[in-house]
Amino acid sequence: LLPSVPLFLGEMLWTLLCAAALLAGTSALPTRPAFDAALVAPAGGHVWVLLVAGSSGYMNYRHQADVCHAYQVVHEHGVSDDRVVTMLFDDVARSVFNPLKGKLFNEPGGKDVYAGMPKDYVGRSVSPKNFIAVLTGNKAAVRGKGSGRVIESGPNDRVFVYFADHGAPGFVAFPTKYHMVPTQLNAMALMKAFGRMRDEGRFTELVIYVEACESGSMFNNVLRNDISVFAVSAATPFESSWACYYNTTLGTYQGDCFSNHWLENSDSVTLEEETIAKQVALVAAETANSTVCSYGDLSISKQTVSTFLGSRLPYPPIPKNDSSASPRSRVAEPRGSVSSRDVTLDVLRRLSAEGGGAVGGMEGFRREIARHALAQEERARAAADSVFLTVASSLKMGPPNGKGGAGGKWPPHPFPPRPENTCTGHAPIKQDWECYEGALRGVDRWCGGFTDYSLKYASVLL
Repeated sequence: LLPSVPLFLGEMLWTLLCAAALLAGTSALPTRPAFDAALVAPAGGHVWVLLVAGSSGYMNYRHQADVCHAYQVVHEHGVSDDRVVTMLFDDVARSVFNPLKGKLFNEPGGKDVYAGMPKDYVGRSVSPKNFIAVLTGNKAAVRGKGSGRVIESGPNDRVFVYFADHGAPGFVAFPTKYHMVPTQLNAMALMKAFGRMRDEGRFTELVIYVEACESGSMFNNVLRNDISVFAVSAATPFESSWACYYNTTLGTYQGDCFSNHWLENSDSVTLEEETIAKQVALVAAETANSTVCSYGDLSISKQTVSTFLGSRLPYPPIPKNDSSASPRSRVAEPRGSVSSRDVTLDVLRRLSAEGGGAVGGMEGFRREIARHALAQEERARAAADSVFLTVASSLKMGPPNGKGGAGGKWPPHPFPPRPENTCTGHAPIKQDWECYEGALRGVDRWCGGFTDYSLKYASVLL
């Protein structure tokens, strides 16, 4: 069985040991001017926005920071809060691990993106079922859950969806703290939702950006190009996405590289003058460790970004000496990045090495806690390697002599890329979706669930 990995010995233990010593939050960011006027899209419609962070836990700080930043972008560009729906577990801003309570920062020197963030669905209401209900405008399905608000778009409206979390071939993940609800959303379920929305006249065009490992597999050869949907993924169907901006003060990564790049671009340009295609090209050039991909109706990308994110000029940036800006790292840090699969390991290694030779005080105590958690993380990763190697071997797909599978790669991937086009140059996933979902639920129920690391083995179940 895969052991569940407590981060820093678990929040309860950390609370008992350290609550009195943690830093109190500083003063809140001054309220931004409210833009209540309706943003009118071409053809007399409106812009609707759905923002989703599908993870939980302080190690996944970046996903909730990404989504909060996305909210600030659309809010400051004039999209009314009445037409923005948000979903996030909301356990990070006030986590016992967060030294700046009630604040989230998505980039070095950036503003507190949590300030003013509306939260429609939090905790266990952040689920695949509720996501589909909200997206498709099914009010009855979310009655009594969260705010109950849904995307109430019509035939002349444009819809923008942004999702940030972990993923694997053919699905994206949702919070796994509560195993009584499904924790994955597969590509076919999403495509059916798009098809139903199109048939019911719920948009004239829809754009979706997805930050997740193997996020291209949600769309490659699955998303049709004739239903007015354009999708952008942080990675190809076989690549990991990457985390950016490790901050030693916060003790975690502030953002995801693809997400940071499109959000920072949206903050810095006039959206009425930049096309979606240009934004995607600029973001792709900046995103060095994964390949940004586009799918579906590519003609939509000829429109300006403002068509989907709003058309008002952004609020002036916070001066660099503003007290509400993101805390600088205590040590100089290059613009580094790490695979999303390895964030937990990387962060724990960094925390274990912090503080030099100091042994006393909060620094020494945090270092010892991190070292203990690091040992548990390394054991959990080894256990995942062993469990999935055993499963693969029983299916006669394991690496010969434990040294690698076909082409020397392990784990095996269901669709190895063709050199000419890494985004679309391979066949779609071919399997029984219900069988695949059943296997994934089996891992959740009997093997301790997937972790950000062990999700790389989901392809073994295809």
